[in-house]
Amino acid sequence: MEAGQRKDWEWLTHQFAANARLPLRFSFEAGLLENTSGAPPGRPIPPPLLTANRNLRDTLQSKGYSVHYTEFNGNHTLFNWRGTLANHLIALVGIKRAPKISASESQTVVRSAMTKKAIATAQVKVPPALLRQYVGRYELDPKFAHDFVIYVSVKDDSLWVKPSYLRARRVMTESESRFYDSEIPDLHLTFIKDEKDNVTGLTLNTGQRDMLVNKMPPPVPSLTGNTTFKLTGHTDAEAVAIYGSFNNWIQTKNYCARESDGWVCRIDLAPGKYTYRFLVDGIGLIDPANSATKDDGNGHLDSVIVVRPK
Repeated sequence: MEAGQRKDWEWLTHQFAANARLPLRFSFEAGLLENTSGAPPGRPIPPPLLTANRNLRDTLQSKGYSVHYTEFNGNHTLFNWRGTLANHLIALVGIKRAPKISASESQTVVRSAMTKKAIATAQVKVPPALLRQYVGRYELDPKFAHDFVIYVSVKDDSLWVKPSYLRARRVMTESESRFYDSEIPDLHLTFIKDEKDNVTGLTLNTGQRDMLVNKMPPPVPSLTGNTTFKLTGHTDAEAVAIYGSFNNWIQTKNYCARESDGWVCRIDLAPGKYTYRFLVDGIGLIDPANSATKDDGNGHLDSVIVVRPK
């Protein structure tokens, strides 16, 4: 790119805007967390992916194209890439009616489906004490996903995982150390132990290769600073953090310390206005002791704090 030239990050959108409509249909989506952008120092900064996709949607619709567009609460991770692919294929090609089959073929299909169902529901019984060894926080390598933590917990003698900002889901047992995702059945989780029988991480596998996810050490709380945040209750939580505009919404940066009736965190903040949330085992909560809130632009509320000069 020559000096003085500006890279056209939305070239495709501008091409559709400037030319006659083509016999095409579109189906695509973007994550609500794809709303930041950046670039190495000295490089042009592209628009956020969420903004670029919305601009493309609006341009296509203004030209009369058939557009199926959705947004989800997430970004680019292996938990999102394939989850709605079928929806977009259906939006583009529709659903073909199943062909008629004979009575004998029908019996074969039913028998096969019953067999698969029986296999799917058969699970290995894992002792609750062993499941509790897997409880903790596991962080993906930042080169795959930035600040993405998998929270593992035990509920009703079953293992549950909460992948960062996604909803919690139960994982089904295949063996004492291997499980599969109840929502994405071909996603397998295998826990890893060292020679001392300590859990050190897990692997994720969708049939191609293992992705190592290291178990995070116990969090070190932030206890010094000019601003104090307190959260009452949630004493059974494994980890509570505070995140907001003051730390670029990084969930693994500022942790709270456990107290008898809740949690406390202290951070040094410069004078200014900040939005924030508590993060309780991966679940974001506004501050129940603070009535000041602000809409984040996506229909969710954040707590607001104003730090005044002393």
